[in-house]
Amino acid sequence: MRRNFGLLLGLCLALYDCAHSKPKTGGAASSAETRQSERSKVSKARVTPEPSSSLARSSSLGSPLSSGDDSLAGGRGVGLFALRLQLCPRMRVSNAPQVDKNRYVRGFKPFVMVNKKVLLAVVPTTGACLSSGFGRRRNRLHKGVDFQSKPPSLIRAAAGGVIVEAGYRKDYGNYVLIAHGHNIFTRYAHLERLKSEIKTGSKIRRGKALGKMGNTADWKLPIHLHYELLVGDYNTRKKSFGLKPKNIFSYPYSQDFARMKISQ
Repeated sequence: MRRNFGLLLGLCLALYDCAHSKPKTGGAASSAETRQSERSKVSKARVTPEPSSSLARSSSLGSPLSSGDDSLAGGRGVGLFALRLQLCPRMRVSNAPQVDKNRYVRGFKPFVMVNKKVLLAVVPTTGACLSSGFGRRRNRLHKGVDFQSKPPSLIRAAAGGVIVEAGYRKDYGNYVLIAHGHNIFTRYAHLERLKSEIKTGSKIRRGKALGKMGNTADWKLPIHLHYELLVGDYNTRKKSFGLKPKNIFSYPYSQDFARMKISQ
């Protein structure tokens, strides 16, 4: 009887130890599975920016705009913009930034903070390559950067703001000019056509489609986007042509973008 009781007690203790001890093997695999599960959850999440209390709503073109309508969530996420950039193949790209052996731009910054005020997408589309940089080209200043894609991709607002110009010019073709507040503007030129809702005076959110990449102008052009960053006072006789063009690649990587929240 005592022998049987001892065997039963030993069996119970052995079962208890098995149930409460950590396995000696498989721990790394289990940890890897946990990390993979966490990454999977993050990859399905949407990205929204930290709210900014420094932006106040104003009707003035050079004044701050509300950030409330400029979220990267709900269809306006980083997936709408290029997160890396390559020079166009078999093409000599003027004023090109430094690239690696595969022609990808070194240290590419997908979002930059302009004058510590406005978060801008550097490439306002996806699937495009860089065909021309900012700077002197053919003895004149190329006031923006050019992108090409095959097939032509949708061009999107690089940040929220107000459309101050939308129409056709012989040099820019179908184009849009957006005021982002703080005397910061972006121009998108040579679009195939403008979306019907893209009208002067309309508010626009980051990532909103403006139109498809095209080659509109009064002379023959390759299909591409000409994208400008402009700063200054719009309320002058020259309007947008009194603004100063800037090289968007020269601005710092946005820490606001780096701190964006992950939310379901």
